[in-house]
Amino acid sequence: MKIKISEHDLQNIIKQWLELHGWFCLRLNSGAIITKTGKMVRLAPPGTPDLYALKKGKSVFIEVKIKGNKLTFYQEQMLDELERHGAQTIIAYNLEDVIGSL
Repeated sequence: MKIKISEHDLQNIIKQWLELHGWFCLRLNSGAIITKTGKMVRLAPPGTPDLYALKKGKSVFIEVKIKGNKLTFYQEQMLDELERHGAQTIIAYNLEDVIGSL
Protein backbone atom coordinates (compact mmCIF):
# COMPACT_ATOMS: atom_id res chain seq x y z
CA MET A 1 0.00 0.00 0.00
CA LYS A 2 1.32 3.45 -0.95
CA ILE A 3 1.29 6.09 1.73
CA LYS A 4 -0.21 9.43 0.67
CA ILE A 5 1.47 12.54 1.99
CA SER A 6 0.51 16.19 1.72
CA GLU A 7 2.39 18.78 -0.32
CA HIS A 8 3.43 20.39 2.96
CA ASP A 9 4.94 17.11 4.19
CA LEU A 10 6.72 16.58 0.86
CA GLN A 11 8.10 20.14 1.05
CA ASN A 12 9.51 19.38 4.49
CA ILE A 13 11.08 16.11 3.30
CA ILE A 14 12.73 17.85 0.34
CA LYS A 15 13.92 20.78 2.48
CA GLN A 16 15.44 18.43 5.08
CA TRP A 17 17.20 16.37 2.40
CA LEU A 18 18.66 19.48 0.78
CA GLU A 19 19.93 20.81 4.11
CA LEU A 20 21.46 17.43 4.98
CA HIS A 21 23.35 17.61 1.69
CA GLY A 22 24.81 21.08 2.23
CA TRP A 23 22.18 23.25 0.56
CA PHE A 24 20.89 26.48 2.06
CA CYS A 25 17.13 26.13 1.70
CA LEU A 26 14.21 28.48 2.32
CA ARG A 27 10.49 27.81 2.31
CA LEU A 28 8.92 30.61 0.27
CA ASN A 29 5.41 31.51 1.34
CA SER A 30 3.44 33.14 -1.45
CA GLY A 31 0.13 33.26 0.34
CA ALA A 32 -1.58 36.28 1.79
CA ILE A 33 -2.54 37.50 5.23
CA ILE A 34 -5.31 39.77 6.41
CA THR A 35 -4.18 42.61 8.64
CA LYS A 36 -6.10 43.82 11.69
CA THR A 37 -7.56 46.55 9.51
CA GLY A 38 -8.90 43.98 7.04
CA LYS A 39 -6.37 44.70 4.31
CA MET A 40 -5.00 41.70 2.40
CA VAL A 41 -1.20 41.69 2.05
CA ARG A 42 0.54 39.27 -0.32
CA LEU A 43 3.70 37.67 1.08
CA ALA A 44 5.19 37.09 -2.40
CA PRO A 45 4.01 37.33 -6.01
CA PRO A 46 1.48 34.74 -7.21
CA GLY A 47 3.23 31.65 -8.56
CA THR A 48 6.29 31.93 -6.33
CA PRO A 49 7.80 28.42 -5.99
CA ASP A 50 7.61 26.59 -2.67
CA LEU A 51 11.35 26.25 -2.02
CA TYR A 52 14.55 28.10 -2.85
CA ALA A 53 17.86 26.27 -2.55
CA LEU A 54 21.39 27.63 -2.90
CA LYS A 55 24.71 25.79 -2.96
CA LYS A 56 28.06 27.04 -4.26
CA GLY A 57 26.39 29.80 -6.28
CA LYS A 58 23.77 27.53 -7.86
CA SER A 59 20.18 28.73 -7.39
CA VAL A 60 17.34 26.24 -7.61
CA PHE A 61 13.64 26.98 -7.23
CA ILE A 62 11.39 24.02 -6.49
CA GLU A 63 7.63 23.81 -6.97
CA VAL A 64 6.29 20.88 -4.98
CA LYS A 65 3.20 19.04 -6.18
CA ILE A 66 1.55 15.82 -5.17
CA LYS A 67 0.44 13.43 -7.89
CA GLY A 68 -2.61 14.70 -9.71
CA ASN A 69 -2.00 18.39 -8.97
CA LYS A 70 -0.90 20.62 -11.84
CA LEU A 71 0.89 23.94 -12.08
CA THR A 72 -1.27 27.03 -12.12
CA PHE A 73 -0.92 29.62 -14.87
CA TYR A 74 1.00 31.88 -12.45
CA GLN A 75 3.34 29.07 -11.41
CA GLU A 76 4.15 28.28 -15.06
CA GLN A 77 4.82 31.96 -15.74
CA MET A 78 7.03 32.35 -12.66
CA LEU A 79 9.10 29.23 -13.40
CA ASP A 80 9.64 30.43 -16.99
CA GLU A 81 10.74 33.86 -15.72
CA LEU A 82 13.17 32.35 -13.22
CA GLU A 83 14.70 30.16 -15.93
CA ARG A 84 15.08 33.19 -18.23
CA HIS A 85 17.17 34.75 -15.46
CA GLY A 86 19.42 31.70 -15.19
CA ALA A 87 17.95 29.82 -12.24
CA GLN A 88 17.28 26.12 -12.35
CA THR A 89 13.70 25.13 -11.64
CA ILE A 90 12.32 21.76 -10.59
CA ILE A 91 8.76 20.52 -10.41
CA ALA A 92 8.93 17.88 -7.69
CA TYR A 93 6.29 15.19 -7.26
CA ASN A 94 8.66 13.28 -4.98
CA LEU A 95 12.14 13.52 -3.48
CA GLU A 96 13.63 11.57 -6.39
CA ASP A 97 12.62 14.37 -8.80
CA VAL A 98 14.89 16.71 -6.84
CA ILE A 99 17.77 14.27 -6.39
CA GLY A 100 17.74 13.39 -10.10
CA SER A 101 17.74 17.06 -11.17
CA LEU A 102 20.63 18.41 -9.09
